[in-house]
Amino acid sequence: MTVDQYIENLPEPQQSIMAEIRRLIKAAFPKAKEALSYGVPAFKYDKAFFYYGAFKAHVSVFPPLTSDEALQAKTKPYQNEKGNLLFKINQPIPYELIVEVAKALEKQYT
Repeated sequence: MTVDQYIENLPEPQQSIMAEIRRLIKAAFPKAKEALSYGVPAFKYDKAFFYYGAFKAHVSVFPPLTSDEALQAKTKPYQNEKGNLLFKINQPIPYELIVEVAKALEKQYT
């Protein structure tokens, strides 16, 4: 399966949300490669630094952010017990925050 197929096979609104996350991350990291890893789309250089996945009631962004305390505080309402971020599909998706998290994860993991 490819990232295209992963997203195309999702129901709405997950499909649109995931497509928008993908578009924004591709724009922010034009040299990063896309891959499916652990069953979800990821962006990577030598290794993956940003994963995003769609689930029944939410989309998630992971791995947990550990390097930016101010940004961790900003993402607190979306964190699960492991520190991954969950965005409920029936609420507005904070796309700008997701891009901010991706930039911090890039610094943290590359």
